[in-house]
Amino acid sequence: MKARKPINQASVAKAAGVSRSTVAFALNERLSSRVRTETRLNILKIAERLGYRPHRPAQIMRTGRSQMVGLLHHMGMVQTVLERVTYASASIQKHGYQPYAIDTVGLLDSGTLPLDSLLDARVDGLILSGAHDYLLPAIESSGIPTVLLMAPEHPTSLPSVASDIAQGMRDLTRHALKVGHRRLVLAKTPFLNLDANGAPVASEREQGFSEAIVAAGGQCVRFEDLKKAKSHYRSLMAGTDGIVGCMVSLPVVTPDFDPYEPGRAAFQTLLDLGPLPDIVLFRNDDWALGALSLCRKKGIRVPEDLAVAGFDNTAAGRISYVPLTTVAQPCQAVAEAGVALLLSLMKGGTLSPGKRKIRIPCTPIIRESCGAQFETNPP
Repeated sequence: MKARKPINQASVAKAAGVSRSTVAFALNERLSSRVRTETRLNILKIAERLGYRPHRPAQIMRTGRSQMVGLLHHMGMVQTVLERVTYASASIQKHGYQPYAIDTVGLLDSGTLPLDSLLDARVDGLILSGAHDYLLPAIESSGIPTVLLMAPEHPTSLPSVASDIAQGMRDLTRHALKVGHRRLVLAKTPFLNLDANGAPVASEREQGFSEAIVAAGGQCVRFEDLKKAKSHYRSLMAGTDGIVGCMVSLPVVTPDFDPYEPGRAAFQTLLDLGPLPDIVLFRNDDWALGALSLCRKKGIRVPEDLAVAGFDNTAAGRISYVPLTTVAQPCQAVAEAGVALLLSLMKGGTLSPGKRKIRIPCTPIIRESCGAQFETNPP
């Protein structure tokens, strides 16, 4: 098969019957005013018909800009990441740039390769959404304008726009207390983050949960070693006086392509510890849905025997056999605010300290699984 000859600006000029420089002006948004409107529209029409594509390296050499924004994300099967990336991509295109997206799922052992690919493409700016803390030092040293669409797990100089997870969990816990639950469990993962001194750092979900418990006059207890804490946990769950919030680290299993098994396995571990609490708040909807499936199998009625809540407001939670109480993250608002911030940095803007960490409120979504069938408004 004969190779197709690339269509360049000279090809477009020949087909349009104009000079090469006229085509260059017509295809350059900043210089298009030098060409009569009728001529420019005709050139654009012919360029599209011929399948003309700009020569990216030449364009970068000429202007110093690629008109591309890199999107580095860790999506997998996570709906909230998909939402942020989709809205960010749309916003990038709305502002006249092309998104260049790379999903790092399966690339975590490849070092800085995902970042190197974007830097080699000479992207003008970078958006990060997902588990990329291992890349932050390299990004900081690159000097490329960058905005994170999540709260970083480790200290960084890079600006971030994210959902206010602590506020969302705090409001969800307050609602559970308002409904009447007094023995509350936050099903969490083991400590993943340490401060500069090696001490564990509470996650935003833990922070919001504990703040609500303490503000209500309750005691908040953390359980990391389940074997050692089993008797203590049982005594707290069997008690009837006062408010008790237990933050329980549960083992995490990560099967391929099954987002619900981690929650099912974690909930089984919780059942093995002792009596049921009044409510279990899970770190995301997938974990909560996995737990709900185990409840159904074991005959645990939700919410009569146990209330359940998730986080993220995924589509599956709305149509679960017991509609799932959850927290909606403002994914579109986060993505659009992040892109706006990045564009400002790309144009040479500077940020005051108060603008380097933007948090946008989450919204509790109250459904039947928490035992509040008739209440629809967030607390």
